[in-house]
Amino acid sequence: MIRLFLSILFILITSMAAQAANVFISAAASTGEVVREFAKLYKLDHPEVDLVVNLGASGALARQIAVGAPADLFISSNPQWVEYLVDEKRVAPDMVRILAGN
Repeated sequence: MIRLFLSILFILITSMAAQAANVFISAAASTGEVVREFAKLYKLDHPEVDLVVNLGASGALARQIAVGAPADLFISSNPQWVEYLVDEKRVAPDMVRILAGN
């Protein structure tokens, strides 16, 4: 499961990194271990890209994004907060993907 999660993150980040030197990731604290590991491994192959990781509660992160906090990728542990950002027009509905589940 972690390998699949890392693979999907790699694909998402690779497409974003071509456009920016900084990629902002807001992720649920429960994904912190795998996101930090991904950031470390990604940096080894892509030293020109800085992954800026912001970990916290999904609701707190969604509220930060809603008021303008930078986020290229939002990994939520609660789909309702993703819906909230779609409703707030901060996330395009066609950009929402399920990365993993439990």
